[in-house]
Amino acid sequence: SEIADADRVVIRKGGGGCCNDPDKDDVLYVITNKTELAEFGKMFRFSGSSMPCACCGYPGVDWWKGDKRIVLSAIHHGITLRVKGSSGDLRLSSSSRLALSKWFEEHCGIDIKNDFDYTRHEEDEIESLGAGLD
Repeated sequence: SEIADADRVVIRKGGGGCCNDPDKDDVLYVITNKTELAEFGKMFRFSGSSMPCACCGYPGVDWWKGDKRIVLSAIHHGITLRVKGSSGDLRLSSSSRLALSKWFEEHCGIDIKNDFDYTRHEEDEIESLGAGLD
């Protein structure tokens, strides 16, 4: 119900705002067409909740109304959606996982099943580069 009034969705190259400033993330895709907004929103169906993992998630998915972000969220492991401020992750239904996987691949070139924590991958690369300097 929170997304019903959104006038756009912004897909970010980042997570759920736990480690980085989401306003500084690169934008991967923006949906402004009302029909596309409705279709995208329908892909988010849930089958319960689950305990949150420790990653930031990837990609960030935010719903906006004018200049106000009304929902800050990120997909986690292609299985759940974490909405900032909630106590647990929302488990995506199997049909949602399939639809979203296809949508993100086609529109953003993202494999949400395997590219689940872009921010963590960058940190791992930085750590491995510095390991040989000791």
